[in-house]
Amino acid sequence: MWSFQQNLKALKSKIKKWNKEEFGNIFKEKNRLEICLQEIQSIGFNEGYSLALLEEERLVEKQLDEREKQEELLWLQKSRIKWLCEGEKNSKFFHHSVIQSRFQNKFYSLKDEARNLLEGREEIEDLLNSHFSDILSDPLRDRSSDIEIITSQIPSFVSRQQNQMLMNSISLQEVQEVVFQMKEGTSHGPDGFTVNFFHHFWEMIKIDVWNIVEQS
Repeated sequence: MWSFQQNLKALKSKIKKWNKEEFGNIFKEKNRLEICLQEIQSIGFNEGYSLALLEEERLVEKQLDEREKQEELLWLQKSRIKWLCEGEKNSKFFHHSVIQSRFQNKFYSLKDEARNLLEGREEIEDLLNSHFSDILSDPLRDRSSDIEIITSQIPSFVSRQQNQMLMNSISLQEVQEVVFQMKEGTSHGPDGFTVNFFHHFWEMIKIDVWNIVEQS
């Protein structure tokens, strides 16, 4: 049986296909509508507006407005900036934010344990692979005595009754309350699904989400 994460991954692939078939390229369509609107307004200015031309202009303006909102949401999701005011069309700012974020997340050199500067791609990859392999291969040791010594010096602020409450199973109601306290428009993780998705389809996915929380 597939896991919930695998189901989301499969759904994401289908959504991409649906988006391409339903909306196509947002930027190309927006550019096409802008050119179409300019042509309509040029005819209206030179020849005068008829009722049919006015209706065509209204429809194109409506379609263009929808594309601008889609573009705005696209850059909002990519930049992960949470304080966008609804209706504000500042896509250029968010586009630059995405580029700046990608630039800040890059690094071009690292120092190894001997403080030698490594700049080549293969050298950096080998260093990172070696570093994380060492972490994952750290032999398991019995640290119970060390933990006991450390914890004996830490005062206890949680009573036995409180500890029992913390150890109780998490109810579906508790998970639901947390999910619906999350702010819409944000993404809870790298899978790209926003909080809006979990709010809208909660009745369909709530048991899967609850099981994940219980297994964590």
